[in-house]
Amino acid sequence: MLTNENWVFKSEKYSLSSDSVLNKFKHFWRDGTLCDVDLVSGDRVVKAHRVVLAATCVYFKTMFKSGFEESHKKCVTLPSIPPDVLPLIVEFIYTGNKDFEVQTSEVGLALLSLIALNMCSMTHCFRSDGLDQAYW
Repeated sequence: MLTNENWVFKSEKYSLSSDSVLNKFKHFWRDGTLCDVDLVSGDRVVKAHRVVLAATCVYFKTMFKSGFEESHKKCVTLPSIPPDVLPLIVEFIYTGNKDFEVQTSEVGLALLSLIALNMCSMTHCFRSDGLDQAYW
């Protein structure tokens, strides 16, 4: 016989704040599982999850939520992002870190700023000796 009792289910392991859930998104991205958008720049195609891109980046959130053509297209072309930098940006979104080589640092930092990634403070971005001096 069923009674009218309230049950409360709690699990840190399965909540969105869980490291295991975030790691699963990262693994899904790395192996292409459930990716729902192909970002294209030149000859580069980078698979990703719209929800992850939109949750971490104002540029993508605006693109996917504002009714733009890209909001429903599987393949989104990003001509303003150089083909060699696109994978670096997506990797940064999924992993939270990326060491840019000196020759790509200025381009990478400019693009991170352009697409409004709020995760990166300038002090955390500078990893190469003397690179920060060029910006101060």
